Amino acid sequence: MKTPIHALLLRSLSINTSSRRKLLTSFSLALGLVALLTGGIMYVAFRSQERTVSTTGSSQAVSPERFAPAAKGPIPTTDRAVGQDRSGPGYLGGDLVSYRMSEKRSLVLSDVPVLGEGAAMEPRMASLELETSGKIQIRVYEKNDRGWVLGFEASEVKVNVSGAGAAMERKDLADAMAGEVLLSMLPTGKMGSIFFPTIMPAEARNQWRDRLARFEIVFPETEGMNEWSAAQEDTTGKYTAAYSRKMVDGKWILTRAKVEYGAVGAEASADLAASTFSSGETIITMEPPMVRMDGHEAIRFAPEGARQMGEAEIHFSFQRQSLEKSAAVLAAARSRVHMLESLRGTTLGASDRAESLALNEEYKDLGTPVEEIAALQAAVEAEGANGDETHERMLRLIALIKKNPAAVESVLEALQKEGSMELAGVLIGALGAAGTDAAQRGLQDIFAGQDWKSELRAEALYSLAQVQDPIPELDDSLFKLYDEKGPLASSALLLLAAMGERATQTDSLRRARIEEFVREQAARTDLDADQRIAALGAVENLASDQTPAVVSRAAVDADDLVRVAAMEALSKTSDPAADQILFRALRNDPSEEVRVHAAKVIGESDRAGGHDLLQQIALYDGSDRVRIQAIQALAERARADAAVRSLLTAVAERDESSEVQDAARGALNGGNGSDSGVAGG
Repeated sequence: MKTPIHALLLRSLSINTSSRRKLLTSFSLALGLVALLTGGIMYVAFRSQERTVSTTGSSQAVSPERFAPAAKGPIPTTDRAVGQDRSGPGYLGGDLVSYRMSEKRSLVLSDVPVLGEGAAMEPRMASLELETSGKIQIRVYEKNDRGWVLGFEASEVKVNVSGAGAAMERKDLADAMAGEVLLSMLPTGKMGSIFFPTIMPAEARNQWRDRLARFEIVFPETEGMNEWSAAQEDTTGKYTAAYSRKMVDGKWILTRAKVEYGAVGAEASADLAASTFSSGETIITMEPPMVRMDGHEAIRFAPEGARQMGEAEIHFSFQRQSLEKSAAVLAAARSRVHMLESLRGTTLGASDRAESLALNEEYKDLGTPVEEIAALQAAVEAEGANGDETHERMLRLIALIKKNPAAVESVLEALQKEGSMELAGVLIGALGAAGTDAAQRGLQDIFAGQDWKSELRAEALYSLAQVQDPIPELDDSLFKLYDEKGPLASSALLLLAAMGERATQTDSLRRARIEEFVREQAARTDLDADQRIAALGAVENLASDQTPAVVSRAAVDADDLVRVAAMEALSKTSDPAADQILFRALRNDPSEEVRVHAAKVIGESDRAGGHDLLQQIALYDGSDRVRIQAIQALAERARADAAVRSLLTAVAERDESSEVQDAARGALNGGNGSDSGVAGG
């Protein structure tokens, strides 16, 4: 008989206190293995306008000579790495590295009758499968003697859960992973402190901890060693990892495997480690930085007295899609490094999953607004904005704001007092997460008020980005903030456009008013390049059905970055005029960056003739980056189109670039790069 997993894990048991504790810990481990998420509060941040800088300058567009036999001998060093140290993890300041990820997990929990309960009790079993896919982008803000400061962000995340005869896509769980995760990394590759977006739910944080643990590749402190071991941690517990490496065709191939657990579960229970066993290994290809990672892991646990035993199997893959320098990453480095240094971070260890299940339940014991804010402040002072107690106290405050509009006034009063930016960020985030009319008016008071600190005004705008039903009175304040042309003007315009898009189905007049204003601003000739790019980003947020004239003009602008913004502005527009602009740019634009973005937008939408053009570009464009982007755009189609598979096979065998060959092999293999025939390639 199959039993729903929550019932199997949470039912009341007639066992002693010690066994209950073991059950709770095994429950934590089980959820760590499958990342069973219960829904949470969505954190949304503005997508920054990333102005990337090509390290090789402009490349020529279509060039038939590029399709040549593969180069023989050692893999050539890229211009980017000449004279620079890419040993160990291999990150350099300003790097922007993108990976395609895929992961499949399965878990089976079996009930074990306890001696003395009666032989008639029927064993029960629960099974669960979880599949996650998407992209992960790493921003390298700084490299120094202490290591690295990195930012991780996920996009295009999909989470599918199946169990007890049912299956569903959990979009809410995917959305909960949004926002940048900051972390420090030691010179050996071991991760230090980790800082999550303040209101990211505990379940989403644990999802991230699992992914980050994959990227913790610990190198030996002694040079020249090809076999070594390291103490590491993930959401399942603390363990010893065994490493080995060898050089194959100019790349390091590393093998990593868990040897034994030292502690298990969120509570780091040492007595459970003896009953937890792991097998499998991870293969990591380093150029460096990492080119791809493919792993398989099986875990079996049978905690004594817990009445449950379980088996989990995990397959995961990360394949590098691009490596480039980004001016936007370098520009943001100082603020990100300062933020990470001033905040108290967490580790790769899991939060207590048993407690996290209760976070979405109705709170019965809420105090007054002053009491709840005081408790939240104490939690922030004790463990920082990112601690589990802070998260719990924030959720209580959100629940109170939803119940009692007067609580907003107490939050504003607390913000007006001198306090840390950590506390201020949590309080402002709580207003946006609550999303009530009163909470939105409170945020409006902050961003529109000249007597508030600029940092708090910016935080209020960011917090409003997560509100799905924005109140109409926000519009005039955003119009005014943009007209001031101060440091918040671009953010105000982007947010205003997003609100116009959300009003499409509910208030057509409001949508039309915002759209007219945004297009007027994008068409102004007195704006500098950054302002024009922001305005085009606002046009993109509007998601218009027809191509605006201002985008058509921007697509032939003299500034490369303005043309890039024009490509992005067409990502949600599918009329023939948009198609022609994108196709023309992909064929003929002299800027590599513009062509990359045009290929990306074409690949993400079903445009007549788009796939045929992408196949030509994959063969003949003069830029490795553009050819790789075209290949990635064709990956999904390769599953059902024999002609595309044939083309990608030819590219994988004959392209002059090893990175392009790798991209083609990965596309042929469904985008996960796990074809054993190309390992080390």
